[in-house]
Amino acid sequence: MIPKRKLFLLILAPTAVALLLGLALLQDKSLGVSQEGFEKLLLTSWRLAKLSYELGMTREPEAQRMAETMTRDIGFRITLIDENGRVSFDSEVPGELESHRDRPEFKAALTGHPIFATRRSDTVGRETMYYAQKVDEGVILRVSSPLEYFDAQRTLFFRQAGLAALALVFGVFLFSLWASRRQARVFRELSLAVGAAKNGAQELPTFKSQELDEALFALSQAARDLKARNQEIVGLNTRLEYILSKINEGVIFLDGTRIIYRNKRAEEILGCQIPESTTQIAKNEILSIFALVKNPQFNHLKIGERVIFFDQAREDERLLVIFHDQTEKEKYSNYKSDLVGNVSHELKTPLALVLGAAEVILRDREMSRPFLEKFLNTLYRNAQRLNNLLDDLILLHQLESRPESLSEECDLKEIVGEIEEMIDPGDKVVEWDYDQVKVNFHSAHLISVLTNLINNALKYSKGPKIQVEVRHRESYLEIAVADGGPMIPVSERERIFERFYSMSRSRNRERSGSGLGLAIVKHIARLYRGQVKVSENDQGGNTFWVMMTAPKEF
Repeated sequence: MIPKRKLFLLILAPTAVALLLGLALLQDKSLGVSQEGFEKLLLTSWRLAKLSYELGMTREPEAQRMAETMTRDIGFRITLIDENGRVSFDSEVPGELESHRDRPEFKAALTGHPIFATRRSDTVGRETMYYAQKVDEGVILRVSSPLEYFDAQRTLFFRQAGLAALALVFGVFLFSLWASRRQARVFRELSLAVGAAKNGAQELPTFKSQELDEALFALSQAARDLKARNQEIVGLNTRLEYILSKINEGVIFLDGTRIIYRNKRAEEILGCQIPESTTQIAKNEILSIFALVKNPQFNHLKIGERVIFFDQAREDERLLVIFHDQTEKEKYSNYKSDLVGNVSHELKTPLALVLGAAEVILRDREMSRPFLEKFLNTLYRNAQRLNNLLDDLILLHQLESRPESLSEECDLKEIVGEIEEMIDPGDKVVEWDYDQVKVNFHSAHLISVLTNLINNALKYSKGPKIQVEVRHRESYLEIAVADGGPMIPVSERERIFERFYSMSRSRNRERSGSGLGLAIVKHIARLYRGQVKVSENDQGGNTFWVMMTAPKEF
């Protein structure tokens, strides 16, 4: 329904705007004519002033009086300026004036292209129009007049135009009021009828036109059907969006370049916010992904270290893509393969030595005591190696499963004493520097970190000593174990914390271990929201750093 006020404005506003535009155009034209007339009057005054100059303005008293009369009675000021900008005569201001070299009308007269210049006069302090032209070699005659007359004409025109505009607008107002009242009733009735039909009303007003009655009835029926259908669709969309927001797959639905739907999981998998169109994607990597899924050669792709599989369904320009993040599954599969292979490799050597020694003993029952002890030592040493490997595997599994308790008060002095009894430094020296305080960490985890780092340094370092430093900060514990080299290459510093990673020849492999020690250190540090790293020290060796946050801080 169109309110009477809006109908009134629809009639009044366009008419009033048209009238005002017409008045504005008329005003602009009239002001242009007024200014043109004022310029012609100024040019005529210049010609009279030129006549006075030719009579000897600055020498003949009669000519000088004529110039002064023009200034006083008519309002036109006459000035003579030499080619250097010095004023030699001014009919209004006696005495010496400043140089007029920078005045625009003076510059234009010197070049032979006189202009009408309008500006505020610094001499008389009023808005003034100037006109200057050369009358003799080296002499510029300038005529000027204040714009008071022109301003008075403009003010008069504005007043007259304003009165005319008010009269016209008032007339249009009366006409619009009459027309709006006449039409409002018809529009109101028709709008009410259409509104009732759109809302699906059972009873509709009747009109004289049968065609209009039938159209209103059809509109009412269609509105009821559409409303019911829309409610059903809204319900289905709500349930579908809820389901798609909860699934672990990323879903994107495209229509050409327009992205109709994408769930949050799709943005998490692709690692970016997805706009409403593929043309708004700025990252080249994501653009290449969309190009690949539109014309796939494979059903998987890689984004950084993540492995993404996808399925698609196409209908003309519409494309439904479902992304599956298989990164963890691939990692677990690779981990199982690597674990089986590495464990098999690590078990093979000591098991072969055990079997070989046992076979020799079984075959030679009369073996001398020294040889028997040698083979028995081989059996015991490699059986112990197998036992250590199994212990490390069990501990690593427990760490990956995350123990229930991390917090336990323990004394660093007692832990250091226990570790000194456990390790055998051989011909090397282990130097300790630690804070003798009690800390809130699981003692078994601290012992495991320190013993693995120290044993690693003892096995691989060729230096004479191992330096161990343990510092207790406000909210974390910092451990540093330094050896004397050889230095670990930068390319291997990240990988040495992997399970069963085989070092290059830059490290001594004579004293082999389970291959899990540094991996255990890394897992324990992560349990305490910490980190591990290795760097070069001033001895030309390596320093292993471990930082672990106290459990009460998280």
